Amino acid sequence: MHSAPARTHDPMCMGCGHANPGNLGVRVWFEGQRVHGEVLLDERHSGAPGYAHGGAIAAIMDDLLGQVLIPLDRPGVTATITVDFRGPALLGRTLSLESWCEKIDGRKLHMRGEIRDGDTLVAEARALFIHVDVSHWEASGQPLPESWQGWGGEAQNA
Repeated sequence: MHSAPARTHDPMCMGCGHANPGNLGVRVWFEGQRVHGEVLLDERHSGAPGYAHGGAIAAIMDDLLGQVLIPLDRPGVTATITVDFRGPALLGRTLSLESWCEKIDGRKLHMRGEIRDGDTLVAEARALFIHVDVSHWEASGQPLPESWQGWGGEAQNA
């Protein structure tokens, strides 16, 4: 069962932004506090003939792990991310995505995620996100998406 996202993410997001013509095509849905999704990479994402570039896989992971912030109702930023490449990411195949939060320690959110091609583990990642107040993004001078109003309340102190 696919449930609808609780909050619209940035329409210009490189990973999943519907208004960004160069987005990676990440599509996600939530089941409780877990994120599931899929992506279909093509020749624009090539690192070698027929294979996805590792940077594309890493960017997908960052977007995927960050999506967990939405059902947690905790806006945040990536502090560190480690991606372990486990198998080939072939172009033209729909890859399945899953991410979740392993632990919350004050403002620190410890995330995990996987990318699979069928039963084959393509990549796994772990990341540390830091919970911040939505006002963090106001420094860019760009308007924030309307759906971000009231997201997450005040960030807790670590």
